[in-house]
Amino acid sequence: MNIIHIIKTILFLALFGLNSCPTFELGKKLNETNSKKEIETVKSDSNTDSDNDLKKYLAKIDSTNTVLNWKKLKCGLYINKDNEIGFKFNMVVGISHNGYTTAYRTYLCCDEDSKPLKSIIDTTTFKHLGSTFYKDKRNIYHYYDMAGGGRFSIYEGVDYATFRVLGDSYAKDKDHIYGERAGILEKVDYRTFETLKGAGPYAKDKNGYYFWDDLIYTKQGLKDSIRLSTSSYAKDFYNLLKSKSLIK
Repeated sequence: MNIIHIIKTILFLALFGLNSCPTFELGKKLNETNSKKEIETVKSDSNTDSDNDLKKYLAKIDSTNTVLNWKKLKCGLYINKDNEIGFKFNMVVGISHNGYTTAYRTYLCCDEDSKPLKSIIDTTTFKHLGSTFYKDKRNIYHYYDMAGGGRFSIYEGVDYATFRVLGDSYAKDKDHIYGERAGILEKVDYRTFETLKGAGPYAKDKNGYYFWDDLIYTKQGLKDSIRLSTSSYAKDFYNLLKSKSLIK
């Protein structure tokens, strides 16, 4: 009897397990589904509120710009009805409105505690040098692009007389090579540094090949990687540099 009882118990547990597990899992899935729906509903309501707030914010910016009646000057800057000078830029504001809206920076650098552009810039000599660099008869200027509007500032410490733009993303003066994002590039070889118009952020010197301010490969390192690597990355990088005439 004990053996039979044990067998019956095992069969009962097996049947109970087969019947109860699916029920448990189904309940679990229903709870998870309901939770997800609740979360999605909250997210949907939150997104709707955010979209409405964003639309109001954009409408306010656009309305302000319309009232100020911005007009473009010959030098590329803008002037409004209050005779404020503005640097025009695209401000990222979200997915709506094509992802950005037009705004104008009227002060140097980042906030209104800085000096207004009209008190600093000579609009009769102001011009775009290329990349993110500008100049007038007194200063070199730099615009560092960021999602919230970026920084427009005097580029301090450069040699005004010898400053010039290199290619698409770099500049130099008698002392330094500059990257539009990183400023002075301390590790590049000044004498042999080279980039070209159309090369974007790619450049080279006697030491190797750069992307922005990063040395991606030494010259020998690139050759070795192409020869030894099973990855196509090095070869693709080589072909890219060749297409930009940085490798002949």
